[in-house]
Amino acid sequence: MNLRAILANLRGHVDAVGPLGYAQHEASLLVDRWFDWRLGIDTRRPASMLSLGIDNPESVDYVPIPYLALRSALRRVAGHMTPSSCFLDYGAGRGRVLVTAARLPFRSVIGVELSQELAAQARLNLASARGLKCHHAEVHHGDAAEFCVPDEVDFVHLFNPFGGATLRRVFENLRSSFERARRPITIVYFNDEALARALPDHQWLERVEGGLVLRRTMWPISWGIYRSRRDPAG
Repeated sequence: MNLRAILANLRGHVDAVGPLGYAQHEASLLVDRWFDWRLGIDTRRPASMLSLGIDNPESVDYVPIPYLALRSALRRVAGHMTPSSCFLDYGAGRGRVLVTAARLPFRSVIGVELSQELAAQARLNLASARGLKCHHAEVHHGDAAEFCVPDEVDFVHLFNPFGGATLRRVFENLRSSFERARRPITIVYFNDEALARALPDHQWLERVEGGLVLRRTMWPISWGIYRSRRDPAG
């Protein structure tokens, strides 16, 4: 791309979101670069499902959740952790969320990833990451709809990794695990519009908090925190 094209692209971005939005976007990218460097990992490169050899209309391309959004959400729910807490990330990608969660004192962190290539990179990043407090981390390669949720899982993360029947099956599996072993479950869901529409079919959950991050940029990220009800019929 030549200088003229770069300047035109820059002006278009600034025109779309304003100087503050552009500054927020660039600051988020710098934070992502800095945290990857600090942690000794590489998670920033997006990837389309087709480039990974996956032709599934329900899957969403890999784009890592910004650290600013992820760390903010984890701070909000960290007070509900216990020494036995287990963290599950659907659509683990290159492992950014797993590494960040493993810096907290979870007993275990688990990732589920459809792409074999991304799953392998997530394992490498977990192996090389610095400053981990949780040393029991695993990445499962496979279809999220077929993954049997361990009954010790009490924290779940999703960054809009899939939709349709896959999303419905995943929440049916989470409900089944909840029914087998009643315990508080906290779900952090970024870009949760699809789940919000499906929530009437999941009365065992309630949305307790939500909002927007990076609101001024071209791609603001909505988020919702959901918790299991004491009375699932309520």
